[in-house]
Amino acid sequence: MNAQELNKRERQILDIIYQLHEASVQEVVDRIADAPSYNAIRVTMYLLENKGFLIHRREGAKYIFKAKKAKTEAGNSALDHILVTFFEGSIPKLVNSLMGSGSKNLSKQELKELEALIEKKKKQENNQS
Repeated sequence: MNAQELNKRERQILDIIYQLHEASVQEVVDRIADAPSYNAIRVTMYLLENKGFLIHRREGAKYIFKAKKAKTEAGNSALDHILVTFFEGSIPKLVNSLMGSGSKNLSKQELKELEALIEKKKKQENNQS
């Protein structure tokens, strides 16, 4: 299962875990404005563990949960899915879509950062050749 298949509540819980790095059920409940019952959150966290997203350890009477995958690893997996699903696996198409998005224009600084990343990647490729 991948992150795209999670429901809204599951994604909300994972976001909180990533923000806190690890958390008890109560800590998650405390950070959800429209939280259902403690038991509903607890069950959802165990479901996330069964799906391979969380792991836990016991600390006294509490269970402390943390993400099984690093946030960057999970993000890369989600990005790979978006790339294949919506952009035919084409990075240039993805970047063009991001650059042409009406919701956000790239600043000069962001363009410079992208240029620097491209130059860095070119150098890495040349060094490997």
